[in-house]
Amino acid sequence: MAATWRKHAISKWSNLDDGDGSLLVMSAEARVGFSGGDVFQAVDLEGEISLTCQEPGTGRTEYSQFRCTGEILEPGEFSWFMGPRGVAADQVELSAIHEDGSSRTKSEKYDEVAGRTSSTVNLWVWTLLQRPLLEMGRNTVNYRLTKGTRETSSGKFEVRVERAPTRTCRFRRSYFSSNMQDCQTGGGWCGQYFGDESYCN
Repeated sequence: MAATWRKHAISKWSNLDDGDGSLLVMSAEARVGFSGGDVFQAVDLEGEISLTCQEPGTGRTEYSQFRCTGEILEPGEFSWFMGPRGVAADQVELSAIHEDGSSRTKSEKYDEVAGRTSSTVNLWVWTLLQRPLLEMGRNTVNYRLTKGTRETSSGKFEVRVERAPTRTCRFRRSYFSSNMQDCQTGGGWCGQYFGDESYCN
């Protein structure tokens, strides 16, 4: 059977803290944009798992094998928006115009002392409650910083998402579940598998 795992919510970005909680100082040449850079790689993953499911109480057991497929964004699905220096702001609106002409807008709280969003921005994760800012190809991101109701800065920058070669995990892994339904659907075991296999690296 096949199980697909898409755009998980576990980020792999590297933070900008130096380990003691203080923010590293960006160079004078630092540009407005995302802390992960302006070029991201979308990577398809594939591999195989074996799953043993046993019903509590009855001991009924089923066995299944799944071919897992998934996708990650490198260097990470989440990234800080880094704003221009010395701008007073408490909110930023990010609007990405995708290569196909569609668009998506996100509003985030902004830390004017750190010069970045208060939390990382979802660039690539799809869930029932989340939608990603970026899409494959060229993304033109317009930003608008505000302090209260007053606009304090605005501009735009470009981000590219490129398709990278598919990675195949070297090893099959076996897992045990007490949920019998997992042997029909795969449950969340493909995401667990890719994490255990270091995303096929």
